Amino acid sequence: MPTDAPAPGSDPAPHDSAPGGAGGYAPKASTDESPAPDSLDDAASLRTRLASSVGRMFDLSGPLTLPLAGLASAAVSLRHRNYRLFWAGSFVSNIGSWMHTTARSWLVYELSGHSKLWVGLDAFALGAPALLTPMSGVLADRLDRRWLLGVANLLASFIALALALLYWSGHIHVWQIILSSLFMGLINVAIFPANQSLIPELVGRHELTNAVALNSLQFNSSRVVGPALGGMVLLTLGAGWNFTFNAVSFLAVVAALAVMKLTPAPAPSTHEPPLRSLRQGLSYIRRRPDILVMLSLVMLTGVLGSPTLTLLPALSREVFAGAEKEYSYFLSAFGAGAVVGAILLAARSRHGPTPWRIYVTLPCLGAVEALLSVAGQLQVALLLIAAAGSMWVGTMARVNTAILSSTPRHLRGRVSGFFVMCFLLGLPLGSLLFGALADRIGTQPVFVLCGLLLALGSAVIYFFARRAGVRYQAHAADESLPASSPLVPDEPA
Repeated sequence: MPTDAPAPGSDPAPHDSAPGGAGGYAPKASTDESPAPDSLDDAASLRTRLASSVGRMFDLSGPLTLPLAGLASAAVSLRHRNYRLFWAGSFVSNIGSWMHTTARSWLVYELSGHSKLWVGLDAFALGAPALLTPMSGVLADRLDRRWLLGVANLLASFIALALALLYWSGHIHVWQIILSSLFMGLINVAIFPANQSLIPELVGRHELTNAVALNSLQFNSSRVVGPALGGMVLLTLGAGWNFTFNAVSFLAVVAALAVMKLTPAPAPSTHEPPLRSLRQGLSYIRRRPDILVMLSLVMLTGVLGSPTLTLLPALSREVFAGAEKEYSYFLSAFGAGAVVGAILLAARSRHGPTPWRIYVTLPCLGAVEALLSVAGQLQVALLLIAAAGSMWVGTMARVNTAILSSTPRHLRGRVSGFFVMCFLLGLPLGSLLFGALADRIGTQPVFVLCGLLLALGSAVIYFFARRAGVRYQAHAADESLPASSPLVPDEPA
């Protein structure tokens, strides 16, 4: 399934409590310097206080703990049968989607005479339909989400098979590939909100953060496996087999959905016109400035982080004199880093949503993006791309979890639709803009420019959010009982 996720009035999940609000950041009062420890207990206590102080210095939530400490519970969501089926089917389908993407991007780059503008245009065609995502969120709130996902995946399978037949016929052209990307983008519009809003129905509220992190893990694990297999198949058998495997892989999702045992969702209380339902979702977001801030950061990341995804073919050929093999290495490195980031996020899922950490992640992502332009060796570039992958998944998964866990069920599809729109629209806009710019000034200057702007832009949003006192409503499923915590941490005591 192409992807890169509580009923109203239900009780909030128990998180580490803090005076600042449910699941929120609350700095503790500073303590006097402790004397030298004279026992193992004193030494452990001193280490805990020092770690807590370091955590407060970097505006992290609570004491600084090793991420690996929570690995024992990192897969807790997989105890639910429906979620296991969803996870496995999505994993197989995403492997096929990445094989498809590897072949599609390379074909566009080769058939267009190595034009980065055409590569950007292909990415734009895939993402432009994201403008319609909020409307598909209305459908996700009105229709059976399992049925909607099944039909959409069957249509996507037909499109991938049609592209394979065109390739084998010897009459494939760039415009046909871009048209298929447009159709896939329209199908993604239907898939993404339903996919994201279905996750809370497959697990308990307590495990939602873990479920979103594991969903990111399977998606980014497929990002490792898919490009590697895709590059191998592209080199040995040709792009037609990449498209064929993708067509078959969509059926894994259809089969998983067919055997799930779900409690029927309650029917909508009203049958109001779709546009009125859409305005309802938009009105809810406008009353939640914390969601507005998070959506702004998602859009910023999509636009200015786009070169780390869509300009990798150009980086491979122009900077490292590579071809299909090096390009597949880059995609796999990005996915490997994203897998590590998802594992660490799943291990720390017991802390609940932590959206404020992206204020640290995004400047680091900008620095990595700029450094990619001056990486002189392939091994260094692979490490930087892996780091970028980890930061990408950290940003998107944190925002996704924060939105899903704090939105009422009857609005979840529409709010998820706006989240997906910001991501899917930001990425193609950045791809089109910076693809055209790279044709004029070169690939390396574009990486530097985007990296610097990403770091600066996230700092500006942080400043205005802090000045406005924006607070994250950690558990607002029951709007009559909002629970707030800072979206930007308070100053350390």
